Amino acid sequence: MSSLVGNNFEVQQTRMKKLPALILFCCFTLLGPIGYAQCLPSAQTVLHVNNVSAPIDNDGSIGFSQLSPMSGYTIETESGSVSAGMAQALWVGGEVLGQPYVAAMRHGTVGNDYFPGPLSTNNASTNPQVCAEYNKIWSIDKWRVQEFIARLGQPGYVVPDEILDWPAHGDVNESLPYYLAPFYDADFDGAYMPEFGDYPYFDLDPEPFTGVVRRLRGDRSLFWVINDVGTGHTETGGPSIGLEVRCIAYAFDRCGPLGDVTFYVYQIINRGNHTLENAYIGLWADMDIENLNDDYVRCDVGRSLGYTYNANANDQYTAVGLDLLSGPYQDPDGQDNDSDGITDNETFGMTRFLVQNNINGGYHPDQNDPNDDDEYYENLKGHWLNGSPVCYGATGHGSGGCDVSTQAAFMFPGSSDPTGIGTGGQLQLPWTEESANTTPYDRRFLISSGPFTLLPGSVNDIHFAVLAAHDPTGQDVFSKIAEVDDFVQAAFDSGFAGLPCCPPKADIYLSQVSSDEYFFSSITEADDYYWDFGDGTTSTDRFPDLHSFPDEQLYEVTLIVSNNCGADTVSVFALPTIGVEEYSSLDIKLFPNPTNSTITLQTETPLSQAWLTDLAGRKLMLLQPNGTQWQADLSTLPHGMYLVEVFTEEGKRGVRKVVRE
Repeated sequence: MSSLVGNNFEVQQTRMKKLPALILFCCFTLLGPIGYAQCLPSAQTVLHVNNVSAPIDNDGSIGFSQLSPMSGYTIETESGSVSAGMAQALWVGGEVLGQPYVAAMRHGTVGNDYFPGPLSTNNASTNPQVCAEYNKIWSIDKWRVQEFIARLGQPGYVVPDEILDWPAHGDVNESLPYYLAPFYDADFDGAYMPEFGDYPYFDLDPEPFTGVVRRLRGDRSLFWVINDVGTGHTETGGPSIGLEVRCIAYAFDRCGPLGDVTFYVYQIINRGNHTLENAYIGLWADMDIENLNDDYVRCDVGRSLGYTYNANANDQYTAVGLDLLSGPYQDPDGQDNDSDGITDNETFGMTRFLVQNNINGGYHPDQNDPNDDDEYYENLKGHWLNGSPVCYGATGHGSGGCDVSTQAAFMFPGSSDPTGIGTGGQLQLPWTEESANTTPYDRRFLISSGPFTLLPGSVNDIHFAVLAAHDPTGQDVFSKIAEVDDFVQAAFDSGFAGLPCCPPKADIYLSQVSSDEYFFSSITEADDYYWDFGDGTTSTDRFPDLHSFPDEQLYEVTLIVSNNCGADTVSVFALPTIGVEEYSSLDIKLFPNPTNSTITLQTETPLSQAWLTDLAGRKLMLLQPNGTQWQADLSTLPHGMYLVEVFTEEGKRGVRKVVRE
């Protein structure tokens, strides 16, 4: 039986437990004013798993990096490449005594409403030290955790930094929340101590979704934490709410639709002393598929899905969308409305879908991007910037020829609202950008979920996925994205259990403990493993014991992985000799190490050449000078250990080991 300490980040949603909610409300209403700190977000990374490459910043945005010129969101689907300059961001808003309180982001070019770090549990404040400490995005691979479980305590095994540095706890001396990132507590003592078997809590035994964040999922998972206090709201211009948002991104390295999808969790905690009435949580997106000026937008009401697609054949008929897998909790009414045996645990799906237009795109100015907290909140409610409701048909604005007598909760639903959920039960003809004869342009959309009451101390877990469909024929992209969405939602609801079988892809990670001792690990999860170490010995363990080679010669180590769907083979070379030990009188800096892509070499001594070699000393690639540094891209090489060999202009030689993870 596992201990679940910290594995839903904070506490279960307080709407499910009314007495704790009341206690939290009483405590938080006594809090002082929200504090501010001079700190801006600057951490960034790329979630690159299987077919997807997704840039992520710790400023409340996903897919588009304003912090550096990283490439956009890219999916290599089975039928072609999908490239989007996608920007996705979290919006949260409500009313306090009739005034809007909103935290939001878009591209980050106007300002920031989100900043790094958790908030004080005493008064929802932060400070520059906390901000700097959490100005980071943590990454952990599932296989690393599985290896840790198998090897902990073995001689020569070193616990990797990504497990040691996992941000399981906040500093209570700074009044930060004790439990942060989810972890498995092996000894039930409440403290994260990897030396006693604790580890980042990956979903090693899948279970159905229950409405509470319980474990990390996927084959790679990222974690970061942000707040809306920081230096104040420079995006929306309004007051801070006191939100702490714990974020997770994850993806799967497997065949089928899951290989083209990225998943996200926002756990939103109201640490402020304000109750937000008529609150909404929004997922804003600017997909920008290939040529950004020829996009259309549509939603699928029943699937809580919004997506952007190409209006013509120039971009090969691609659709990229957001699926709101599970939204915020509805206000309690004492009823078991979904007949699951639990009272007041119902969550919202998509309740509003609004389309915005970039400036000069042919829409009315009220349909452009918002500029202040009032306009952001109107958009969250499904209204135009001036507060007027969306009307059914045409562009949804009264000036564009829509039916002003029929308000619409969902823009461009196509035929996905046959019972008139979005029009108060009034049945309507299908409504699309094509039927409205709109001009394709740079569209944005907002999936909004609510209204509900956001109490002080309350917790809401928002789950969503970014997915895509590609149809070169231009005939069926709408049914294709619906098919992908159905698969993704069903997989999520089942806790990613019982997925279709995929053939394994063999991949090896090796670490050298001494001149003749190695740990070999199968990154790939399979049913059966067979190792041939090239010295007459074999193993059938996924993580074999420390292996010693008998002689100083080159050995080819082969791994075969298999399951009911197929098998795959991969080989690496090991050279057990003192010659692979790092040696140099030079001050050589090599980073990042390990790396999954680019390696950078830096030395104060001028170099004449720098080579990447295998452990046998065979030259693989020449590092290229870049100012005072030298760089090489290792992303196409097999996982394992390599050497960087450098030569100075004076003829001196140096060697450093580098690991391609």
